[in-house]
Amino acid sequence: MKKLRVQQRTVSRRKRGGNRRRKAVQQVAKTHRKIRRSRQDFHHKTARKLVNEHDLIAHEDLKVSNMVQSNLSRSISDVGWSAFFDILRGKAESAGRVVVRVPPQYTSQRCHACGHTCRENRNNEMFRCVSCGHEDHADWNAAKNILGRAVPSALNGSGVAHAVV
Repeated sequence: MKKLRVQQRTVSRRKRGGNRRRKAVQQVAKTHRKIRRSRQDFHHKTARKLVNEHDLIAHEDLKVSNMVQSNLSRSISDVGWSAFFDILRGKAESAGRVVVRVPPQYTSQRCHACGHTCRENRNNEMFRCVSCGHEDHADWNAAKNILGRAVPSALNGSGVAHAVV
């Protein structure tokens, strides 16, 4: 990021239409190309690893375009979630694996043990159910909820999904 920032400043200081500006623009384009290719390489390698290791891959169906409007827009854009999910879906399809997109509503506020949904359950990184007292890391609890929604056959008699991660 620092290298790119310096190169872009260099372009802005050059005179329009000049040869030095054209060369500086080419340097910025080359840096952008390198960033894009390294991100794509990471996406492909990670997707291939996931597809090789798992028969079912479940993820939240996030609205990335809405999330980019927040204060984390640079971080979200740098990761390239939409492109990763597209690559993952394509690799899984060609390998005969299943990718399930799960609606993200209340996955982090719902208790995996009892099914109680409440905003007070989630306290930063810790998940503590106010109904049953179940404690877990918030991300682990959300992952269990996502997997439970992806595999509906994991429902018990009470209608609460209990899938083991």
